[in-house]
Amino acid sequence: DAALLSWIEGALAARVSGWAAPELVDFRRELAGALGRAGDSAGARAALARAAASRLEIAVPVSRAKAPGKGRKRPAGARPVMDGRETDCEDNLAEALHGIGEHGLAANLLERVAEARRASLGSEHLTTLDTEFRLARSLLAQGQPYLTLLALRLLKGVSDGLERLLGSGDPRTLAADELLMTSLSGLTAIVEGHFLETYRKDYEGLLAARGAWDGETLAASERLGAALMGTGEAGDLAEAVALLAQAAEGSERVNGPDSPSTIGALGRLAGALDRREDLEGARAVTGKLIAALERTRGPASIDTLKALNEQAHIVSRLGDGPAARDAWKLLADRLSVAQGPADEGAVLARHNCVAVAVAIEDWGTALAASWESVKALETERGPDHPLTLTALLDAAKVLELNGQLRPAADIMERVAEGRMRILGPGDPATVGAREFLAQIRNLMG
Repeated sequence: DAALLSWIEGALAARVSGWAAPELVDFRRELAGALGRAGDSAGARAALARAAASRLEIAVPVSRAKAPGKGRKRPAGARPVMDGRETDCEDNLAEALHGIGEHGLAANLLERVAEARRASLGSEHLTTLDTEFRLARSLLAQGQPYLTLLALRLLKGVSDGLERLLGSGDPRTLAADELLMTSLSGLTAIVEGHFLETYRKDYEGLLAARGAWDGETLAASERLGAALMGTGEAGDLAEAVALLAQAAEGSERVNGPDSPSTIGALGRLAGALDRREDLEGARAVTGKLIAALERTRGPASIDTLKALNEQAHIVSRLGDGPAARDAWKLLADRLSVAQGPADEGAVLARHNCVAVAVAIEDWGTALAASWESVKALETERGPDHPLTLTALLDAAKVLELNGQLRPAADIMERVAEGRMRILGPGDPATVGAREFLAQIRNLMG
């Protein structure tokens, strides 16, 4: 019964901590399987899409920063490493997505899983190599030349690693070799560089015949730039950035700063600069992109909000605390207008604003952002909702770090009691809340 399943999903979302929690993602994956078996393929795809979106849009959590004189602070914008439960959750979800033909989403998730397993298990662990094999499979299935190049590089490493661990005759080694050879046989031109050369000749010919600002020349510049990004070589990436910058400038000259082609070119250039770790360049281009999107699509459009989110991450990685604080606050304000102040995205953006404000010791902003989430969540979701309790925990941390121990203890008593009622005494979240409350009381003497 669709209504019953929807009710169960909502009840589970209210119980677990956050819409990206592994328990909720696993439920959506099982729900998709049930809907698929019942013949509701659209419902199955929608359930998997919700699960994928929740994992791929996880924001940076608040870290436990120390007050002045009490130790080092965690840099604003640092990303957490997934634990084994979360890694398995994303791995299972990726397999389900690959099975219904959503190869791009599957590859995005598997790339994260592979990175986590390299960090936790090592590059030559069988589980890591198996993940990289399936990542290559999802990349190949998309049929994009530059993704094929990435897949071939992955498969060569997987094949070599499996041969060292298991021997050349093991079925897993043979499977990797077979996929590698099948891909190579149909893509000899790519492997030998003819693919890039073809795009290069096309671009150079159009440049000579029609000039740099002709529409077809600009399109060829973008194609060559995108192909060079796929090689993974530093020199190719630098050339790719130059070509994409030319395409963006040309589109702005020919079509205007607010045309769809210019907006698309700016987005691709910002992504290339980010990948090259030219964060200042990415910041500047993303700023232009945001301005164009605000003029053409409005300050609260999905594309504008996505660009604002990218900008917030960029300035966080740059370590520009005041700018990062302002960027997260702006995103939270825009999301509150577009989707309501208790929307998960708005709450998470304020969550990050609190983290950065604490890191730069802006206690006023940190406390104001925390209470804004508390007020919105209490109104929309109730005083004992997990997100409400998490927002209260943020406020208590800010107060404790600022030396306001009595109000911090009062808030933590409420958090601990709420988690006890909802999660039970043995849940890690309940235990953590009680331990923090005990720590505050100990400081109070």
